[in-house]
Amino acid sequence: MSRIRLLPEILASQVAAGEVIERPASVVKELVENSIDAGARKIEVSIRRGGISLIRVVDDGSGMDRDDALLSLERHATSKIRTANDLAAIATLGFRGEALPSIASISRFRLTTREPDAVAGTEIIVVGGKIETVRDAGEAPGTQIEVRSIFYNLPARRKFLRSENTESRNLEHQLHLQATGHPEIAFAFVRDERVVFQLPAAPSLVDRIRDLHGKELVDRLLPVEETKNARIRVRGLIGQAGVSRQTRAQQLVFVNGRAVENAVLSAALREGYHTALMKGQFPVTFLFLDLDPAAVDVNVHPAKREVRFRDPNGVREAVVAAVRRTLESGRSEWQQQFRAPDPVAGIVDPGLSRAPEAVPIGPGSPIPATTEALPSFRAQPNESLPSISASAWNDQPAAAARDRQFQIIGVLNK
Repeated sequence: MSRIRLLPEILASQVAAGEVIERPASVVKELVENSIDAGARKIEVSIRRGGISLIRVVDDGSGMDRDDALLSLERHATSKIRTANDLAAIATLGFRGEALPSIASISRFRLTTREPDAVAGTEIIVVGGKIETVRDAGEAPGTQIEVRSIFYNLPARRKFLRSENTESRNLEHQLHLQATGHPEIAFAFVRDERVVFQLPAAPSLVDRIRDLHGKELVDRLLPVEETKNARIRVRGLIGQAGVSRQTRAQQLVFVNGRAVENAVLSAALREGYHTALMKGQFPVTFLFLDLDPAAVDVNVHPAKREVRFRDPNGVREAVVAAVRRTLESGRSEWQQQFRAPDPVAGIVDPGLSRAPEAVPIGPGSPIPATTEALPSFRAQPNESLPSISASAWNDQPAAAARDRQFQIIGVLNK
């Protein structure tokens, strides 16, 4: 009797979902990435109980018709790639076609979508991976997805979830990543019927960081000078020398708009900061790398958190050079603040341009004349003072010249 059996489709989906969906924040990440790929300009995320009870993502993207909506719930069904050549040059955030079926297999799932020019939309209800209802819906253009009771059919996974506050913080951090990587999109986050933040579409990265982290942090960031005519474009903002954190929470690096974790990039940042970063501290960076999609492999981790570069040495050198160049420019601006102003040519002190006028003494003068005899003084030798030879007086210019050889080169910060 054979001991190897083919798993049922629902069970296989639940097993595969464990690789893609780790916690509620993973659900939000996958759904928001789909909204961005659909061309959404506004994304709203609502949760209850840290995302364990409810996750709702609403966007104003392109939407889907009924056939595409049903097909999106099939495993490995995607609109992002067509051939193996497309897999070698991925330009979108999603491409596997595993997110929606994985989420639907471990929750009570509801999908409503409508194309902008469609008369009616489509509503699909899935419970534990089984489609229960497909009907017309009168939703606004775009897509709305509700995920309720995550891991309700997998008690072993559900009991490993953290507290509601911890899951909410992880979910909010994921939204911060997406909002930072795409400042042109408006984001809203609602937690337990309370608006946590509402970010309008920002014209620049600086405005988005100011909305998320405040003006104080923005004032301590330096803009990265973009490299022109290069295969790797490095841009963004990095912290000044001395601006650091005890964790990597604000060490953000984006590759083609995707927030990633990579050992090459982490080592390049540390090498670029060098002595400007204390041991055990991590820099504050909002760094963006734009390069050819064919030069980076994002098909490494099921959650797409890690990437590999075709030319890691070239990427490292580009990041190190950009960081050092930016820190050097910031150091020059800092030194300029402590430099004495240069004298302006053509301006002469009027008090030094002419000799003092003689003041008469006597009648009609502010200085009255006196007829009292002034006591006479005669220099008396002082035996207690040591005599100073002529050679000692002649050595004073040499000592002054020697003192002028020392120069203040900086200020020591405590």
